[in-house]
Amino acid sequence: MQAASDGKVFRVVVVDARPELEGRAMLSRLLAAGIAASYVHLPAVAYAMREVSKVFLGAAAVMSNGTVMGRAGSATVAMVAQSVSKPVMIW
Repeated sequence: MQAASDGKVFRVVVVDARPELEGRAMLSRLLAAGIAASYVHLPAVAYAMREVSKVFLGAAAVMSNGTVMGRAGSATVAMVAQSVSKPVMIW
């Protein structure tokens, strides 16, 4: 949201998965902040990946050996991104 307030122009694709569907809340926050965003479910991630330049994934935990644990579907998103040479960043 800081980037948008700094005047940077970008669009967000929110990828969501069941059972929690937490991406809906994120989509609402992005739209309320005036950030252009779209919403897709996990099975459509390969289709949506054509539109992105970077992939940001949240980490639930980082283990002492460097292994990153994420939410359900994070590995799928990362593998699809890798298959089309899109950079993946964990935050």
